[in-house]
Amino acid sequence: MESNAQKLLEQRKFFRGLAYRADADCMRNAALKMLESDPTRSVSSDAIKLNAYIVECDLVSAAGLVQSIRIKYDNDIRKLFIDRVTEFAEIYINFGQGNITEAIRKSQNYLSIEDNMIDIDEVDLLALLRMQAQGHLVLQENSKLKKVLEQAESIKSVHNTVEGMYVLNAIKSIYLYAIGEITEALVIAEKNIGIATQNKFAGIYGPMDMKLVAASCYFEMNLIHKSIEYLEDLISEAKTKKILIWQLVGLKLVTMESALRSDFKSALQTIRIMREMLADRVIQNDLAEIADLAESTVRMLLGDADRLETLLNRVLTNEAKPLMLATLKHLKGEDVSEIAQLLPNSTLREALTKYIFLSKVHLDSDSVCRNYLNKAIKISEATGMKSSYFIDQQIARKVISSLGEKPNRFLENLISDLIDFVRRQDSILTHNQIERLTNREIQIVKILATKDTIAQIGVHLHLSMNTMKTHLRNIYRKLGVQNRESAVKVAKENLLI
Repeated sequence: MESNAQKLLEQRKFFRGLAYRADADCMRNAALKMLESDPTRSVSSDAIKLNAYIVECDLVSAAGLVQSIRIKYDNDIRKLFIDRVTEFAEIYINFGQGNITEAIRKSQNYLSIEDNMIDIDEVDLLALLRMQAQGHLVLQENSKLKKVLEQAESIKSVHNTVEGMYVLNAIKSIYLYAIGEITEALVIAEKNIGIATQNKFAGIYGPMDMKLVAASCYFEMNLIHKSIEYLEDLISEAKTKKILIWQLVGLKLVTMESALRSDFKSALQTIRIMREMLADRVIQNDLAEIADLAESTVRMLLGDADRLETLLNRVLTNEAKPLMLATLKHLKGEDVSEIAQLLPNSTLREALTKYIFLSKVHLDSDSVCRNYLNKAIKISEATGMKSSYFIDQQIARKVISSLGEKPNRFLENLISDLIDFVRRQDSILTHNQIERLTNREIQIVKILATKDTIAQIGVHLHLSMNTMKTHLRNIYRKLGVQNRESAVKVAKENLLI
């Protein structure tokens, strides 16, 4: 005769399968049959209904049911179980609504209570760790991912189910991508996408995070066409499921791809779309930071020091902020040699970023610049990361001229890609030259939007009238306009002001 423990395991396995397939209707039918066969199991029935809303990403209905359950069972002796169920749901509701930091905090608290092992399947505990990893990935809190992975690997039963291995693989892939091991991260991500397809995993437990990792890895490898395939799939699915967070992170990567093609107009238009998606939200939470991070990168590439400084004053959690602050000082003409040396390099990704930035700082010293580029190339050979060389045409040209004498297979391929990049950028600049504005010219364009006369602008910037006229001629030529009003219009279209 089957024991109660065995029945519980079978029941968990059944409902877990429904949840991972996002079969919400079947979950609701099962909840109804449970209640009909045993009216005393109303709490379990309501818990299943709540989970059904979560897995199909209907977060509004889930939030409403959480409140109803708490009121319904306010004085019930099963309140501890009810609290666990509603707290679990609220974690996903917070994450889906963009309260990422709060979702991570609540999930950490939830996992710290040992009694949870009685109330919830270990695979569900693992899923909370996956959500934490997703949150750290989105907010670029890479240093926190190792602890999440260690916690996940400590759950003993993780290898006993397809779902458990699937979730653990997702956490591993995110961690490996974050530290720069993109080849291994990509293998695991695409394997997980295959597992999800084979088992029909969908909804909140679907492979949207793996599609982002795969797209990001291909982007790092400069295989843009493959990256775009995954991005289009991710954004389309997120839009259908109305999960704004995955739409935004997908669009953020689209922005980066446009920027590295020197198509800054498209990059800034995508950022505008992201901000419009957030415009009707009463509370600007972590989702707003995703848009700020995307624009910060574009402004850094554009050399727009003023706007970059404004954005960095708002960005709080991003671990790339030290690099952006160093870049800001560099754009302002400040000496950043010492600051650059202090940039973190504990992971392969951090080390690569640091060496490329140092090579940019020392462009005037061929031997020093070349030394840092050689260090960067060694990391790229080991990992496959290429995209960092495409952020600056000067760096691209330096790699081509300095390191192309005796190229190995990897370097030969990289140099070929960089030559195509430089040619493409030169071609784009012929038709769309807004990125070629100097810092001073961008500053003048912003003031042109005011009612100040040209003479007043010159006084404000301590420039002579002749110098102002020279700047204006250059600005009008680069923007492809003939007068002040048109210059302001084009600047607004490109989010310069």
